[in-house]
Amino acid sequence: MKLFAALILWSVSAYAVADNNLPIELTPLPGQSSVTIGKDMSAYGRCGGADVAIVGIVEGPFTNADTFSAEPDTTDVRVKVQGKDHSYGYALSDMNIVRCVTTPKGPRLLVGSVCSGSSCTDALHYHIINPSNGSVFPREKATKDCDSDCVNKTLGGQFATD
Repeated sequence: MKLFAALILWSVSAYAVADNNLPIELTPLPGQSSVTIGKDMSAYGRCGGADVAIVGIVEGPFTNADTFSAEPDTTDVRVKVQGKDHSYGYALSDMNIVRCVTTPKGPRLLVGSVCSGSSCTDALHYHIINPSNGSVFPREKATKDCDSDCVNKTLGGQFATD
């Protein structure tokens, strides 16, 4: 009888795997009554020969003129340069843009962000990433932000607007 029950269970399990109908069976996180299921998205592309991945995007219409939402400590901008991965998630806030632009200095990845709280300004704060070596301006722990004027002056053209 046990062998018969095991065969039935095995055949049902095999059917569920083949049919991709497996349920999610997890224990809720501490302090939660149910398992949280999020709908995160990712975007992949290239800039100046470097592979770029934006992972953990919360929402956004994803046109060149729009921003996307990010979650602190979850959303990340990753750039792979000469086989080495670089992470720039610290440059993100509530609403963000990521654009590859061609400048007189070569391709650059612009990461612009703005928070959406009542104490936030409306201006984007930018980081400029060099996809040929992974360097970033301003550095992660810089005390001064880089606004659109800073970006345009640094890159030698009109690349950022607020």
